[in-house]
Amino acid sequence: MFLETEVTRDSRLAFHLDLVKDQLRLLDRQVAIENQDSSASGDTFVRFPPPSVLATSISQTLYYCTFYHWDDSESRVSSPIGMKKAHNISDKKFLHLAIRSFARQGKWNRVEELSISKGYFSSKPKSVIGWEPFVDAVFSENGPRALALKFIGYIEDPVKRFEVLTGHHLYEEAVQLALGLKKEQGGPLLSKLLTLLCRIQEYRRNVGFPPHPEIDRLKRGIELALGK
Repeated sequence: MFLETEVTRDSRLAFHLDLVKDQLRLLDRQVAIENQDSSASGDTFVRFPPPSVLATSISQTLYYCTFYHWDDSESRVSSPIGMKKAHNISDKKFLHLAIRSFARQGKWNRVEELSISKGYFSSKPKSVIGWEPFVDAVFSENGPRALALKFIGYIEDPVKRFEVLTGHHLYEEAVQLALGLKKEQGGPLLSKLLTLLCRIQEYRRNVGFPPHPEIDRLKRGIELALGK
């Protein structure tokens, strides 16, 4: 009470007081979750022994809740939805953490469910965080390749889609994408990929590895398409 009275005399302290209150509310939630989960024995707790949630950040605490308590009712202290609302966590941040959580558990159906949000004038799924986080999550946890390609297919900009494909070493798919574009757009992408593949083969030679036959095959195909 004394602290709040002093803050009213110095508005510069108000912001810091709010931060302290937020931290105390978070700590109260963490203590309650820790006590609740001390005897938990569900499948997820067995497969992934939980770390202590005490004194972790708000993001780490929310990740914990999405990982172990996704289906909890909103009224429970461990509910990720309840925590999102109580701590004013943005939809984007929440979605990022939920994707990582389900990917880590190999729950690919739920990862895909998170992507189902169609626009009013389109039947194509929309994502408020873009599709790269979905793709990254699949590959980081050795998920289904077909699912990653599905997410990549949702990227509307073909150049961006090309960059995501090459970034994840999906060179065959990147070639097919570029070949399907008009020459003025696909040609530069093929040239860019050819340069990348040449550098990969050069690196392999420099470290004592033989050229990769699949990369050589792709190089020949690209050179043929470019008229070289």
